[in-house]
Amino acid sequence: MASGSVTCGFILVFLWLAINCGDAAWIYFYVQAEIHPNPHNAINKTQSGWTGYEVMMFMFGFVWGLVNMIPFWAYFFSGGVSSGYGKSTLLNTLWTFWNIFVMFPVAVLMILCPFFGPFVGLSVAEKWAWDHGCDGYPISVIIDAQGYDAPPYYPNVAHYYLYNNPVYSYDIFQQSADFWSFGLRTVDSSTLSANESDPRYPSVHSIGYDFISNTITGNCTSPATGNTTTTPCISGSFNPANDYLSFNLADSRDNSSTSLRAVDKRWTFGSYAPNVILKDGNGRTVLRTDVTRRSDCTLLKVCIGRNDPGAETIAPIGLILLRQMDYAVYCTTPNDD
Repeated sequence: MASGSVTCGFILVFLWLAINCGDAAWIYFYVQAEIHPNPHNAINKTQSGWTGYEVMMFMFGFVWGLVNMIPFWAYFFSGGVSSGYGKSTLLNTLWTFWNIFVMFPVAVLMILCPFFGPFVGLSVAEKWAWDHGCDGYPISVIIDAQGYDAPPYYPNVAHYYLYNNPVYSYDIFQQSADFWSFGLRTVDSSTLSANESDPRYPSVHSIGYDFISNTITGNCTSPATGNTTTTPCISGSFNPANDYLSFNLADSRDNSSTSLRAVDKRWTFGSYAPNVILKDGNGRTVLRTDVTRRSDCTLLKVCIGRNDPGAETIAPIGLILLRQMDYAVYCTTPNDD
């Protein structure tokens, strides 16, 4: 009889620990899907599936936190602690320290984490992703879109960084109802500004987006003419809809062409910042959105896998900036409720 009771006890403890591990995995995949929604997986493939996953996680977490309270309540208030005390002062001191600095923190974590863990985990993960999400990529871009209450003369800017060093910035403006222009704003690197023949110099001066014909045109500068004279150099087309964002770009300077296509069909979301992974025809990742800044939803970081300032690293950023502008207004608009 005693052996059977011990076996049942071990089984219950094993199941309790296994469910806690399963809940930790539940939270982990939630956090990963929040900070890296692309490429989509079984969790966030559909909005309804993602909503169900999130709601069930919090409901289960609340209930399971209460379940986790039971063994610790029994331990601390039903004789579990006092049973460890003996006649030795040293052992009693060690037992007290064990309960205060080990068992009590473990109890707090296991009771609170099933429900509050996603909030804490997401906060830490977003901070880490903002700081390190583009590690291993030569270029990172911080897209700075203005919120709903920003003055109309404040620019929407994309700041380019080469190995975390500022190099140049582009801004965007609307020329007409269906035509936007994404142009070079400043050269922020003293090395590049003093040497326009440097291959890292942003020779693509501006990109134009025609949303009627979904075509792209671009002007470039050259070291021979300086950055005050531009000539047409980029042409192509793009598909901006939530139907696999794509670009087909041609550069007349070297007769090169580049095709980019999103990994997932959808890349814009009403209540989320734009998220996309763009790959070239060889399957290499050219661009990947990272995360918005935890304390400022108007800032979005983008990772770029090439260190040359060609059309394939400029044209997609302008379109992502446009969609981040929409999200920045959404996330900064006060809730009237």
